[in-house]
Amino acid sequence: MPAMMLSDDGIITDCNGACATLLGRSPNGIVRQHISKFLPQIHETTLFKDHHLSPHLRFLSRIGHRFQAMRGDGTFFDSKVFFVELGNTCESFVRVIIRPI
Repeated sequence: MPAMMLSDDGIITDCNGACATLLGRSPNGIVRQHISKFLPQIHETTLFKDHHLSPHLRFLSRIGHRFQAMRGDGTFFDSKVFFVELGNTCESFVRVIIRPI
């Protein structure tokens, strides 16, 4: 399952091989990038509020909102993106699962 981990500033801290293949990059080409590079629709979205995933993103994830994801070659594809919050009250990480449609 294509997945990556985000820190609370939106920076990708980890990416599995399935996600790298889907996005047309190596894992090293994805880690340390901002999530909006691959999901441009969330460029101006507040990702976190008080160290927790924004309610808006949580809502979009739960209703199956379609996101445009961008591959390394600049092509776009429709996807459903699931944001799963992990962590505690002091620091949060989010697992992002991308499912192409």
